[in-house]
Amino acid sequence: MLRQLAQVLHENDGVADRIAKNMSESTRSELATCLVEPHIAQSLQGHGTDETAPPPPSQKALWRLAVARGVPFVGFGFMDNLVMILTGDAIDVTLGVRLHLSTMAAAGLGNAISDVLGVGLGGLIERYAERLGMPPHQLSQSQLKTREAQLWASAGNAVGVFIGCILGLFPLAFIDGDAHKAAALKELQEFDRQGLAEGQARGGGLDAPEGSQ
Repeated sequence: MLRQLAQVLHENDGVADRIAKNMSESTRSELATCLVEPHIAQSLQGHGTDETAPPPPSQKALWRLAVARGVPFVGFGFMDNLVMILTGDAIDVTLGVRLHLSTMAAAGLGNAISDVLGVGLGGLIERYAERLGMPPHQLSQSQLKTREAQLWASAGNAVGVFIGCILGLFPLAFIDGDAHKAAALKELQEFDRQGLAEGQARGGGLDAPEGSQ
């Protein structure tokens, strides 16, 4: 009977793990001796104490993992810097001038708006990244938990967000922040002068009767 079961496992080795969980240690060992496929035998024997270690991921699979994890972060970094620069510049030449905010304060407010938008755009960016048709890494869950796979995934995230942030700087080629702020400041000063002149004119009109007495 064990030899018949071994033959079944040769034809479909995916059931080895499920069957081994319900066998005693002696039955597992006896069945393992009937098997020719070493990886099936190791799978059966491994359930006696500790599970067998997953095979190390290949270099190709690790590269695919890093790319798959990094591509969405390119989008995150790009949108983060793009929104921060555009909103920060808009705040700098409007509220920054009127409230006398520094450029760094305007950039900080722009970054806050960018982060809030990033929460809502995160899922959208991931869905578009999945549509690019990148080859799957084909790593099992146990392989993804290995230290090597986690390091490659983290490296992909870091490189992706760095590239995205660099690409997101392109609005700086078209924005002259100093000129915009100077124009807004000049407009505000002109508005203040007009208001002061109107106030003085009104004050002078009220004082005229007193001077004539």
